[in-house]
Amino acid sequence: MSTNLPRESLGDRIRHIRSARGWSQAHLAELVGMKKAQLSRYEVGASAPRPEVVHRIASALGVSQAWLADGEAPINDHEIPDEKAKTVPLTPKAMDTLFALATKTGLSITEVIELALKDALQRARTAESAAKNSGVMPTRPKRSTKT
Repeated sequence: MSTNLPRESLGDRIRHIRSARGWSQAHLAELVGMKKAQLSRYEVGASAPRPEVVHRIASALGVSQAWLADGEAPINDHEIPDEKAKTVPLTPKAMDTLFALATKTGLSITEVIELALKDALQRARTAESAAKNSGVMPTRPKRSTKT
């Protein structure tokens, strides 16, 4: 993931990532457990959050606390600077589901994604193994074509 994101104020970084996720201030404030007005004050620089609040906001946004605080650290703890790395963008609905799971389980968004990937890999390996044993390779499920 590239870090070519604004390296301005903490409020600018919060607003940039929140907007990129397609979230309203009210939505992020609810995820973090604060009032929308307080989040707005952070975004415009009228108030500075305490470190524990920065941690909660960073966790909700799926970025590292260090990056959110200073803009210099990697945006997330697993960032590998590689411009050729392929990414798959997640829809706002998928992100909301991941954040809901993180909130429900008390895990960080990174931990939830890692667990989901482990589960997906295990399911794929099981399907491939079953296919090899049966002599039929699995195919990708067809998508419904609603018109």
